[in-house]
Amino acid sequence: MKKPVSESDSQLATLAQVNAELKAAKCGVMVCLRGDRLSLRGSLPPKPNSGRTKNHQQYLALGIFANPAGFKRAKSEALRISGLIACKEFTWSEWLEPELDPDNRPISDWLDRFEQDYFNKRARTPKTITSFQDYLKAWELFSNKRSPLTKDSILAAVIKSDPDSRHRKRACIALGALAKFAGIDIDLKPYQGKYSPYTAINSKNLPNDELIVEWRNMIPNPAWQWAYGIMATYGIRNHELFYLDTSLLHEPPGILIVLPGGKTNKLRKVWPCLAEWWSEWKLWETDLPNCTGKSNTDLGQRVTRAFGRYNIPFSPYDLRHSWAIRTAVYGLDAAIAARMMDHSVDVHTKLYHRWIGDQHFQQAWENMHQRERTKRES
Repeated sequence: MKKPVSESDSQLATLAQVNAELKAAKCGVMVCLRGDRLSLRGSLPPKPNSGRTKNHQQYLALGIFANPAGFKRAKSEALRISGLIACKEFTWSEWLEPELDPDNRPISDWLDRFEQDYFNKRARTPKTITSFQDYLKAWELFSNKRSPLTKDSILAAVIKSDPDSRHRKRACIALGALAKFAGIDIDLKPYQGKYSPYTAINSKNLPNDELIVEWRNMIPNPAWQWAYGIMATYGIRNHELFYLDTSLLHEPPGILIVLPGGKTNKLRKVWPCLAEWWSEWKLWETDLPNCTGKSNTDLGQRVTRAFGRYNIPFSPYDLRHSWAIRTAVYGLDAAIAARMMDHSVDVHTKLYHRWIGDQHFQQAWENMHQRERTKRES
């Protein structure tokens, strides 16, 4: 049975088609999807009093929904604005509202200003777009974005998230940054709660090696079987599947290179654990799934959806967690394992070493005993 196309996938497909048509028409303005609304983006003249002198990439908020009628209207507006720019007749008077008193400026205005400032300070890359997703999720907590941004409206948004949750903690950080940007003095630390990544995951739910092998062998799609094997053997993050250099995989010991552009801008090398999976699964025969995404979050979600599609009873990140515990059981130094996982040693030990229980002690003892016996026999 064919899986129905989701609304978000349908919107992205329509967006791609519209922008392809605009590009074919040599239109210098493109349509962008921001939340559930459409905007335009192109090289526009400086805004009045901006201090800039040359055209640069800017947004024009259309305020229309991303539905068929909205896309049709957005395409028409993009062509119109492109023509005005070409004729040097574009003016901001149509798009700028009168300057508001900061105390009465609506939340939506502050959100637009915050986003513009955020990307003025850093390049718009998959990494920074992914990081900004935390802010967008926090913005969704505002009930009425047309009301003024105040201490009360910020606090009301915060308490809409669940206490002691990851969402609450990130909402406090994001809304605290917005308050600071708007010059509003509010302390949200008391509302962050007790959430910690060190206690959020239950080690009892992590798959053991036998279960990992069992589910890998049940994946019918060769590309996703390869991706699953790479994640299990090297403990990489979901989206890092699409930032790999596999040039060293062909020769023992089968080293995987994770390129900059994932969570950090560092290049790192990862050795296989277990090495037998590298050889038995022939992981040097690269078969990367054909996936695209504007951000690392989008890419990571493609992996999560694939796990759901094949009914795998654990998450992609559980393969990473299991890899970390496996390296400890097999005696890999925590500093080396942390480096390969792109963690600090402190984070690594706090996050993973507390999960090591009796079954892991037993496995570690058996490994040590086997090494001693092999040494005596040799």
